[in-house]
Amino acid sequence: MNLRRLEVFVTVATAGSFSAAADRLCIAQSAVSVAIRDLEAELGSKLFVRGARAVALTESGRLLLARSEPALRQLKEAAQEVIDLEQLEVGQVRIAAPVVVTQYSLAQPLATFAAKHRGIRLRVVQAGARQIEGLVQRHEVDLGIVADRQFPHELESRLLQELDNVAIVAKSSPLGQNGSLTWRELLQQPLALFPPGYHQRALVEQHAQTLHMRPQVVIEAENPSVLLEAARLGLAATTLPAPAALGVDGVRCVPLPQRQGDRLLVVACWPKAVPLGRAAQALLAHLEQQLRAAPSARAGTGKRDGTDQPRRARRKVPAGDSMS
Repeated sequence: MNLRRLEVFVTVATAGSFSAAADRLCIAQSAVSVAIRDLEAELGSKLFVRGARAVALTESGRLLLARSEPALRQLKEAAQEVIDLEQLEVGQVRIAAPVVVTQYSLAQPLATFAAKHRGIRLRVVQAGARQIEGLVQRHEVDLGIVADRQFPHELESRLLQELDNVAIVAKSSPLGQNGSLTWRELLQQPLALFPPGYHQRALVEQHAQTLHMRPQVVIEAENPSVLLEAARLGLAATTLPAPAALGVDGVRCVPLPQRQGDRLLVVACWPKAVPLGRAAQALLAHLEQQLRAAPSARAGTGKRDGTDQPRRARRKVPAGDSMS
């Protein structure tokens, strides 16, 4: 059924005449007559009884009006909702990210996006990298934001940010007073670390294996605040992304030697088979702009542990490529 004819029919029925309907629709009265004639022919039933100055609905007309008025109203509302969605007036984006990435990379950009687009609802789920990958593949979230992860071929990915990992110690600690710390020196200390499976934990264990050392893990927690408090009290040293120590009293951030693969890569991922919605596209662009424009998250180069060789060039990962 032609929606324009249906709209003309409802207008004639509510206006009470062809001429009044033509005025409301800003079209010629002859166009109204043609639309009604074609609709009656399509349905095989008369819809109006024509009078000298007005029209009255037939039984078929009353039935069609009762059904078509709410249908047209819903269609107009749906069309307006689509327009609002495209103009970012409404929408929803579901995001999954680890607590470290949420706290140190996403908190401020998400807040500024929400302030700019008040009609868009943001829902953030915190999970580990493997869980996030599953949530994205099952379409339970629109965007996954993870750290240093190689993705299956069915997922798109885009590098958002790179962060240096640094040692964090008590402000009164003699460690790193000269402005740097070797991995060997760090691994000789009691450590507060994330559980196995986290990028930071894997990084420490990789360096320990290279140096034939065993990390002395005295505190293990998923919450970075616990690790920072342990460092502040002098119970243990820890390692976190460089922004972690900003604004935290009683601790010092000490650069560590950086080798290829040490930096924390903050990466967005989503299914290749399902295009991102308008709101998710806007959020991804906002995160790219905000995170790449953020002040440098590098903590300094330092020396390589146990060698005087220069630091290798940092890894370049083209946007959209998978990364490990």
